[in-house]
Amino acid sequence: MKGKLLFLLLGALPLWGAPSTRESLALQELRITTEEIYDQARSQKVALTLLQERIETLEKEPKNTPRPSSNLESRLSQLEKAQKALLADLHALQKHENETLAEVKKLQTSLQSMLALLEQDNSSTYTVQSGDSLGLIAQKHKTDSRTLKKLNNLTSDTIHPGQTLHLPVMENSR
Repeated sequence: MKGKLLFLLLGALPLWGAPSTRESLALQELRITTEEIYDQARSQKVALTLLQERIETLEKEPKNTPRPSSNLESRLSQLEKAQKALLADLHALQKHENETLAEVKKLQTSLQSMLALLEQDNSSTYTVQSGDSLGLIAQKHKTDSRTLKKLNNLTSDTIHPGQTLHLPVMENSR
């Protein structure tokens, strides 16, 4: 209210008489400054009114109503727990992967050793000669024709000269 009165008074000053140019400039500066202060006061009053309304709204809310920040904190906490669980699962999977790779390497080594043994044993194959029969070959190599058929995926006893047959590896032949 004082600002309005001062503003009215200052605005009416030129009507009281003809001030000098210097006074008129000083009065204009004073009027501008007063207007700026008045505008600032009006802005602050609006801000205070908004804050007062917000306070009243908050006071009307029930006390046990969760605040948005507590909901965010709760959600953040849940996300942190989920992240820890995922990291634990990831570490477990990495450990399992390492163990599995070690087992695969052991199996590869074993298979390579077995393959090397099979390749070294030249007596594990036989080339069919003219006049050979499945029974004769089985007898020479201390096995039976059924085993030779199974080992060579044969459906009959028919064999041909030059055909290569796989023979069972005998434990005592090594």
